[in-house]
Amino acid sequence: MVKGIQGVVQMIAAIPGGWACDRFRRDTILKISSVLGVFCALLSVIAFYMVNNGRLSECCMILRVAQGHLMMIYVAFGFWGIFCALQGPALEALFADSIPNGERSFPITIKHMLMNTAMVAGPGLCIIFFLIYGDSWNLGTCVSGLQYVLIFGTIIGVPPLVLLYFFNDDLAYENYTQTCTLKPRALSFVDEDGVLEFAVTDDETSLSKSPAKESSKLLGASPKPAVTSTLTSESVASPTSAITNENTFLCFGPRHVPYLLFFADFVICNGAGMTISFFPVFFQHDYGLTPSQVNILYFVQPLLIVVLSYFTQRTIETVVATRIFATLCLGAMAFVTPLPVEIGLFLLRCGDSSVAIPHVLLRHRSGFMRCSEPLRTSLLMDYVPQHLRGRWNSLEGLTQFTYSGSAVVGGYLIERHGYRFCFFITAVIYVVGVAIEGLLVPIIRSHHRRLQQQAKSAVVKLA
Repeated sequence: MVKGIQGVVQMIAAIPGGWACDRFRRDTILKISSVLGVFCALLSVIAFYMVNNGRLSECCMILRVAQGHLMMIYVAFGFWGIFCALQGPALEALFADSIPNGERSFPITIKHMLMNTAMVAGPGLCIIFFLIYGDSWNLGTCVSGLQYVLIFGTIIGVPPLVLLYFFNDDLAYENYTQTCTLKPRALSFVDEDGVLEFAVTDDETSLSKSPAKESSKLLGASPKPAVTSTLTSESVASPTSAITNENTFLCFGPRHVPYLLFFADFVICNGAGMTISFFPVFFQHDYGLTPSQVNILYFVQPLLIVVLSYFTQRTIETVVATRIFATLCLGAMAFVTPLPVEIGLFLLRCGDSSVAIPHVLLRHRSGFMRCSEPLRTSLLMDYVPQHLRGRWNSLEGLTQFTYSGSAVVGGYLIERHGYRFCFFITAVIYVVGVAIEGLLVPIIRSHHRRLQQQAKSAVVKLA
């Protein structure tokens, strides 16, 4: 219910938030997000603290949560939805503006690796928490400890919220280079040793009012702004300056890359929402794992994503290849049974050979599915104009909403047909999404090949 409220609010605010990121300065949107985020954190801490203020029995505690302060949690996460709709598109767009076109894949990969490394802390703290308060699925015995975990996690997120206030659009690479190239440079005079000196002129009025020196008279009384060099104009070209309406593969061309990326992610995220939320329950129900054992799985998973993200940054073809392998892993999970002799099984209970789970399959499904996210983000930012990046980034809010809604469909399938049938249906949906994403490979390769040919022909003409 809480995540549903956040998803609905984020979906409603996604499009207006993306429009605001492109209409106004992005650092202004981030400053508003900073203030809103601190307010959300304060409201969340108060809500979490008031849930269990005092020593209550289990029944009274659950009744109090249901009737009292749970409404405050709903309100807090509603504001978190607005925060995500504003902060996410603005920060991602500003990050893309700060990196030259064609060089975004590696910095975005590093950011993705750091974020997944930080995600190890959550499952690690949960493992310690369950070992202290009881390694069982009984909520009543651990609500008190869980309350402090939620409060602590909210508090440590406040410093990054404050840092959002100190971003500056003018320091972004694309904004800075455009500002520099917009100022015309005129030749002022030639020094005795042959050194050329230039004067930066803001307008023709300043040129006419400036006193003419003896050396400048030799070059003309009213010099015209010099033309920007070809090298400079190419280095600060718009990300879509080389994108035309021509098709590079069948009826698709570079102009279709953002749409294909969005539709592929939309299909795959809807399939993922049907299963990801139920993995902990699946392991607890079918294999009898304890909470700490399930958290071990989620502790290792981000580390695998970090390693795979580094290797997939090498070639663009891995964007599709990794997701194909992830689909095969999920499909295998739909058919494997808890036998220790099967490929991909991992024993979590030491000394108990009868309990085995498709641990490696799940890790590889998540790892290969998410390791190519930096490459897809880099492609999207390279093929979207700067003034539209906020709106394209805001579409993630729509995807997150349908992601939460597909969990309802997944719950229905699990209740009627079981977990493995739901895994199989999700794998089929993955196949559709991967097929859409597979169109990107020939489109982008053909586009880059044509750009290289144009660059070679330009060099020949200059020679």
